[in-house]
Amino acid sequence: MATVTEMPNRIRLRFETGFNEKGNPIFSTQSFSKVKEDALHDDIYDVANTLADLCGWTLNSITLEEDKLLY
Repeated sequence: MATVTEMPNRIRLRFETGFNEKGNPIFSTQSFSKVKEDALHDDIYDVANTLADLCGWTLNSITLEEDKLLY
């Protein structure tokens, strides 16, 4: 039987940082780790949007990564 260990959660913000020579968007990501496991999704969303406002680029997506180690 597998043993499950909770790993620190992380949010990943994907930004549109410009355009290449063909006019396609260029993306960059920024990750923030150690998100509390019991944090509400609405709170994480609000914090991610606030962090995105500080970065100065157009926010494309927010991803919450909830990791678990199985062994």
